[in-house]
Amino acid sequence: MSAWQQRYRSYDDAALEVLANAGLLRRATKDVEAGKLRWLENDDQGGLVEADGQQVRLDGSGVDAARCTCPANGCCKHILAAVIWLREQPADAAGEAATEEDADLALRDALAQDPQQLQKQAGKAATRKARQWLGELFEAQHQSHGRRLAIHLPTLACEVTYLAGGGFDGMLSETRESERKALHLAALALLFQAQGQPWAWPADSEPAPADPLQLNAPEQELLVSVQQLLQELLRQGLSHASQASAVQLRMLNLSARTEGLPRLAAQLRTLGGQINRLANRDDHISEREALVQMAQVHALASALQRAGAEHLPALRGRLRRDYQAGAQLDLLPLGAHWWTTPGGARGLTLAFWDLQAGDVLEASLARPDNSDPGFRREAVWAQQALWKSTPQQLCQAPLCLTAPRQADDGRLAAHGDSRSQAQPRWPAADARLAEIGIARWSHLREQLEDSAALSAEAPTSLLLRPARCQEAVLDEVRQVLCWTLEDDQGEAITLELPCTAERRERLDNLERAQKARDDIRAVLVRPSLDGRRRTLEPLALLIADSGELRCLSLDFESVIRGGLSLNRRLFERIQRLLDRQRPVAAAQEAPGLAARLVEPALDVLESLASCGRQQLSRHQREVLQQQEVLASAAGVELLAQHLRQLREPTELPPQALLASSHLMSRLLALG
Repeated sequence: MSAWQQRYRSYDDAALEVLANAGLLRRATKDVEAGKLRWLENDDQGGLVEADGQQVRLDGSGVDAARCTCPANGCCKHILAAVIWLREQPADAAGEAATEEDADLALRDALAQDPQQLQKQAGKAATRKARQWLGELFEAQHQSHGRRLAIHLPTLACEVTYLAGGGFDGMLSETRESERKALHLAALALLFQAQGQPWAWPADSEPAPADPLQLNAPEQELLVSVQQLLQELLRQGLSHASQASAVQLRMLNLSARTEGLPRLAAQLRTLGGQINRLANRDDHISEREALVQMAQVHALASALQRAGAEHLPALRGRLRRDYQAGAQLDLLPLGAHWWTTPGGARGLTLAFWDLQAGDVLEASLARPDNSDPGFRREAVWAQQALWKSTPQQLCQAPLCLTAPRQADDGRLAAHGDSRSQAQPRWPAADARLAEIGIARWSHLREQLEDSAALSAEAPTSLLLRPARCQEAVLDEVRQVLCWTLEDDQGEAITLELPCTAERRERLDNLERAQKARDDIRAVLVRPSLDGRRRTLEPLALLIADSGELRCLSLDFESVIRGGLSLNRRLFERIQRLLDRQRPVAAAQEAPGLAARLVEPALDVLESLASCGRQQLSRHQREVLQQQEVLASAAGVELLAQHLRQLREPTELPPQALLASSHLMSRLLALG
């Protein structure tokens, strides 16, 4: 076997699946088994292989340099078949067979590379980006497969492949070409660190400080990449979303975090989780939710590209900043809740009322995946260290936090030298209660409407101070526990708590608290928008208990033990229905004006985004025309004009679909 042919022995099926897909690989394997391949030319420099009637040119540069006479782009079936056929050719010498049995061949080959030469091959831009990413990727895990080395990056939930003899240029991963070199270089740097090998970065790879008043070249390139990926997702169709797309979104999220665009990073993180769930065929996520989130990302990226110095800082989001030395915060604990994300991250978030600023502050303890088996709900609540205390102890009484630090997302940092000191509990009738939270639901609506703007930070939790609390009622059809709160004007809002297994403790404890609902002083809620309507979910309560104000975290504790009512039996019934996977009829709610104006048109856009089609059908044009007439009659001329523009072109470009989806979702959010 020639020296150049040796390289192709490193391409096992796992490596080839990165270049193509499992279906194409199976078809190529069948061609090899059917004997459809033969040599046309073969020398020490390369070879020409006939594969199922096509000619494939191969040499020592690897699969990326392979060429086929068929019209397909990229790694086609014939190239795959040629590689499979070539790697299965018998070895010419015993030395080759011995090398094949070396279980750590690729690992030793990777560690033998010169870091300076690797950085030169990657280029200055990729080297700078890889150095930035290193602090966010944290660690890499590797597994040797002889000629193939798999480097797993838990933070991104993706894998980088190093092939023996392939060097840096032969590395493989399911990432965008524009970011591939930086990712591969970062993976090797983490591998060197894990193996105790020296790795030095050049002085000119130190990232320059970002100017908050203007975008630099890497930031502009990032925004272009975001827009390109969104368009690719729509052309592919959200119903056909792949794990590769989810990985690419996580990569862009990583770039946005390191480039000083935290608001865009948060939006990309949410979208990445949604696309991952769509790729996994999760029934609890819809294409509508992903489309609305894509529209939000598109709108923010477009605004960033056009923003001047006046608006750019707000659109960037809250950059990392620390409190001044010697500062302290007086905090009233509002409660804690446990959460998980579609990407596998999980954690506990505590909320506090900042008595000086009059706002909710949060701190989180989290893990990006399941690599820490000791990080469990009850263990974190009772034992995990935070500010020289534990979450359970921090929720017992007001506290003074010394040396506080604030993270780049506005949350209080869980690490550092911050220390908490408990303060006396408030009396249940403390006059300071009148100064905290939102007491008028009209003010709540205004705050939620203001947060719909691109330059505003959407609240992750809000504190409501109701005048009266009605008894929670279970909506068995919708599988939701509904709890109505009234303000001092008699206006009512309804909180909703879905009846899911993950919320079992929260459901139980909220139901127990109903027996003492006259003692409820405030409710911590989480606002969310699922693409159709905005909901408020209860997380924790402030209650009067033995004459003192007490914080009650619904995920962890209760005031009253035992004595569950009829709702408990209904919860159990719902769970049995879910276990049997029986369909449940959707609730019939009277739609508001915004829903009547927007929903049918948004359904049309969702249909286009789901299938990847860019041409409107006759029926879809009729729907848009009907909605245009309705919008004009309602006096919403902006929407009517937008719907008219949607019907005009023969094809609806992805940018127009995203812009329209964003406008309509904002109208729904405004109610």
